Amino acid sequence: MNWSASTREIGLALLTAIAALLLLAFEDTSVLRGLETASLDLRFRIRGVQPPGPEIAIVLVDDRSVDALGRWPLNHRLFAQALDILDRAGAKIVAFDLLFTQPEQSIPPELRAAAQAVAVLPAAEDTPLTAALRALAADDPDSEFEKSIRKLDRVLLPVAFAFSGEPRDAPSFVGDAGYMRFDKSPTEPIFPLQPVSATTPLERWAEAALGLGHVSIAFDRDGAPRYDYLALPFSGDFIPSMPVRAAAAYLGISWEQVGLVLGEGVNLGPITIPTDQSMRLLVNYRGPRGTFPTYSFLDLLEGRVQAAALSGRIVLVGAMAGTSATLPIHITMAKRLAIFGTVLRARNAEEKAAATAAFVRDVVPLLADARIAPVVDAVFPLDRVAEAYELVASDTTFGKVILDCR
Repeated sequence: MNWSASTREIGLALLTAIAALLLLAFEDTSVLRGLETASLDLRFRIRGVQPPGPEIAIVLVDDRSVDALGRWPLNHRLFAQALDILDRAGAKIVAFDLLFTQPEQSIPPELRAAAQAVAVLPAAEDTPLTAALRALAADDPDSEFEKSIRKLDRVLLPVAFAFSGEPRDAPSFVGDAGYMRFDKSPTEPIFPLQPVSATTPLERWAEAALGLGHVSIAFDRDGAPRYDYLALPFSGDFIPSMPVRAAAAYLGISWEQVGLVLGEGVNLGPITIPTDQSMRLLVNYRGPRGTFPTYSFLDLLEGRVQAAALSGRIVLVGAMAGTSATLPIHITMAKRLAIFGTVLRARNAEEKAAATAAFVRDVVPLLADARIAPVVDAVFPLDRVAEAYELVASDTTFGKVILDCR
């Protein structure tokens, strides 16, 4: 008998459900959870791709964008330009899935202050030097980004929570972004996730934005993200997820009118979004990557995205650059290696100060005793800077190329 692929998958789903019922007697929750998630994934496969509506467009900073625009993280001026383009295109809401935790600081603050002092000199005292300093003083990507956020007035910025480590207080604007209306609920909520700290945008940008939403993802036992937590408790407040903020803004519902029903769901005007007791909403996956209309950040900046593709939509701006790398996993396993990762840029000032102090304490003595030494390829006097640059550009060096300014 030749059964179709869909019939075979439905049969497999039924067998999985029967097996799950039989295993209930053994009360092995890990096995049951695995069967439940496998069944859920199978049901998505059987259902197939669901074309999305016209509400959402995605703009991604991809590898092509980074290659063309020079570095990652991108200059904040580029995001300001993107917001201006989205404003002209008529985007209804712009929601960032990028953390803006540090100022650009394209030049040292002391140099900017000196340049700004020169910029107020009378025009009669203009010289090529003062003109250059005025241009330097005007080079302020952070202010341009803030100005564009305020001008658009429809920008949502993210907050990322950590669920382990030392508890840290967050700026007051995080709590201010929490739910403001609490509707009566007969259910006592359960919060398995308890944030202990938050990574936030700078205050100047947070205050310029329409609102904040958390973008924290909790992965299931098999490593797959299946839920959005519509509310997470933090420092006495309940912080909404970015999708809730974006949906409310898109529907024209003021944040004060969004009701949190603890343990039950969220009320968006006449729409009730049900959740479980943990305030979890199952993600309704429409399909694989590319199911939603997706555009390159570079194409947006260079005018290759039509305004009609963005007008009236929630535009999600995120990153996909540098997401893959080749790893010899057999060597990793054979040597029982552990892989750790961190990003210094996203750390707060206290953590950076602690890292600097640890470096001075633990590493500088090793450098002073020559027990460790930097790898140096070549040393050039300052008057041979062009030659040094040519060597760096040749991509043939192994180690540092140093300019001796003594």
